[in-house]
Amino acid sequence: PNLSYDVRRKGPKFMDELVSFVKDRMDQSGIIYCLSKKDCENTADKIIRTLGLEGTAKAKKISFYHAGLEPADRSKRHHDWSKGKIKLIVATVAFGMGINKPDVRYVIHHTIPQSVTHYYQESGRAGRDGEHATCLLYYSFKDLSRRRNLIAQDRDNPQHQNVHFQNLRRMVEFCENQVECRRTSLLEYFGEHFSSDNCHHTCDNCKARSNGAAFEKKDVTADCLKIYSIVERSASEGESLTVVQASAVFMGTISKDQQKRRAFIEGFHEFGAGKGRYDRSEVERIIYNMILRQYLDELEKKNAMGFSSNVLVTGASGRKLVQGETVALVCKTKRQPLIVAPPSAALALSGRKEHGKASKKPAKTSKHQAHSTTTVVHLTQGGDDEVIEMFAGMTRPKPMGARVSMHHVEALHQLLMDWRASVCDNFDVMPYHILPTSGIVAISEAVPVTCAELMAIEGVGRTRVKKWGEAIIDVVKSYLTKKPPPRDEFDDDMDWAIVGDLEDAIIPAKRPGAVATIDLSGDSKRKKVYE
Repeated sequence: PNLSYDVRRKGPKFMDELVSFVKDRMDQSGIIYCLSKKDCENTADKIIRTLGLEGTAKAKKISFYHAGLEPADRSKRHHDWSKGKIKLIVATVAFGMGINKPDVRYVIHHTIPQSVTHYYQESGRAGRDGEHATCLLYYSFKDLSRRRNLIAQDRDNPQHQNVHFQNLRRMVEFCENQVECRRTSLLEYFGEHFSSDNCHHTCDNCKARSNGAAFEKKDVTADCLKIYSIVERSASEGESLTVVQASAVFMGTISKDQQKRRAFIEGFHEFGAGKGRYDRSEVERIIYNMILRQYLDELEKKNAMGFSSNVLVTGASGRKLVQGETVALVCKTKRQPLIVAPPSAALALSGRKEHGKASKKPAKTSKHQAHSTTTVVHLTQGGDDEVIEMFAGMTRPKPMGARVSMHHVEALHQLLMDWRASVCDNFDVMPYHILPTSGIVAISEAVPVTCAELMAIEGVGRTRVKKWGEAIIDVVKSYLTKKPPPRDEFDDDMDWAIVGDLEDAIIPAKRPGAVATIDLSGDSKRKKVYE
């Protein structure tokens, strides 16, 4: 699968994390979905300010979009984003109709979506070109309260309101599910089957499981009853508590703003019942699961100053809990020993040398692994060998050897990107109609100097070569004329295409029309043979 799914609970520094994510992808197209107009504007502004882009040309690459903008302004921002002038658009769900941009590299949800269906549609706007893209979802129970408040405002149609509540409940269940493959969960929601074996660690849950994460079901019924009792008593005495306040009572803490109510709070029999057994976020998770099960409910309440807050009351299904219904939550426990590790794990092995000597030994490679990079590391400990196989991703052979070094690849890539942008402006077409970004990357690496070589590059195609081929080749040749690759030495960055059983290796040509080979069958030293 080309989409990777990652669901994260919002922490106190989640915006710093989000900004860091965007910073690493400034030249990629992305969408951040927010709940409100204000969230869109504030988030876009925060990203620009945190990255220090105020007043710079790069600041124009980040914009926001919502229904409050004038139609002409919305249309322009949509058009500029589609053409690549705007890279990141921070938007409400108003930004959705008519999106057909294939090279969206990431979709971030700043707030929990209103339903699984909405999430599936919105995250599905990433990676339509088949290349890898990231779907990152942040959620918090505070966001859940905001969503519930919006739904609660629809009092004219109780049936419609109930459907929205149920949709939101399923979305929270999806977020809270730390065990099942994300793609399996999504597709099963729509009645389709997907085996998690085919996920290949492209979602946070499958990745965590492959890294040794373990889970267990924990019975929290007794603690739910204590929290229910706290809410029931506080509401009956006209001293309703918010989720945070109820959590504090259960944890045995009193905030500064609650000092006047100290006697009342400390009077609860359940005061401090969760101390030392949970942290605050875990208690809030329990409370919100009670809300989802309708043991508890939230009501909007205004204080004397006119400010609103959500307070807890007993819910429609509260008696079920009191009468013996059990509640269990899935929690992370311990990590299991790893069996299969990613390539990066090889670095971690070095720390175990003091206990056992690490050595690399050649391993036989099966036919279906012939084009993948395999490292087998044997760790000798007490006479027993522990073997960890690490496979890099499958690589596709390039249509030709590289003609320039990595430095030149990057420079040519930027030149081709600039050329595509100018064509977009001159002909008023979308970038991906001219050449997909993946095609530009491939051209930069292969450096074709004829249309025939250009045709051999996957993702370019006959139609594009016919329409833009000569112009692309002109850009490449122009670059090679101005920035010729070094002729005296072969660049270490150049790729080697291995042929046969390593008897011959084709290397990049030193001059147009020449093919340089190295005969490795005889002397151990490299012999340059030019044909």
